[in-house]
Amino acid sequence: MNEEEFDKHFNSKPERDIIENKEYLMIKIDNKGRSSRDFPMTYKCFEGVDSVMSADDLKSGTPVFVERVSGEENLYYIRMTSSTYKDKNYFTMSNGSGMRLIFLGEKSSAQPFHIGYSRIGKLEIRPSIGGVLDRDISLEEQDGKGYLISYPYRMPSSLRTTVDIPRLHSIVLVEIE
Repeated sequence: MNEEEFDKHFNSKPERDIIENKEYLMIKIDNKGRSSRDFPMTYKCFEGVDSVMSADDLKSGTPVFVERVSGEENLYYIRMTSSTYKDKNYFTMSNGSGMRLIFLGEKSSAQPFHIGYSRIGKLEIRPSIGGVLDRDISLEEQDGKGYLISYPYRMPSSLRTTVDIPRLHSIVLVEIE
C-alpha cells in the first residue's frame, strides 16, 4: 500500500460494521483522527516471542482478522495473518498490573479487545479484561521501534516509565480492499 492508497483508506469513514474474516491494517491516529504517519502494525520475533510493533514502512504492515468472542457484543480476538510460530498469531498480553507488552500467542491465551466506533467514526481498539474497559493501548518507543503495549487508564506513578501517558492517539482498524 503506497501513501496515496493509505490516505484514501484512512480518510474514509467506515460504511459498515466490523466484518469477520476481512483483512484490516492497524494504524495509529491522533485524537483528531489524522494519521500520525506511523506505519501499520506488524510483528517481529524477539527472544522467542513475536512482539506486535509498527512496521518499517507502509508496505510491510501485516494484515489482521477479527473474530467475535462467542456471546459477546463488541468483543473480538485479533489474529495476524502470519507469524513466526505456527498457531501463535492471536493478540495476547503479558501479565502484570502496569504496562503490558502485546504479543502473538495461541488462541487459548488470546486477549479480547473491544472494537467500536470512536467519536471520530473510526474502528478503535481497546483491551477488555473481564469485560471492563480500564486499559488503553499505545506504541512504546524503544530502540527506534514502536512496540504495542497496554496500560491502565490510571497508572500508579510508581509503575509509569514517563511522567504521564496522555491519550493523544488511538489504534484503529482500516479496511483493506
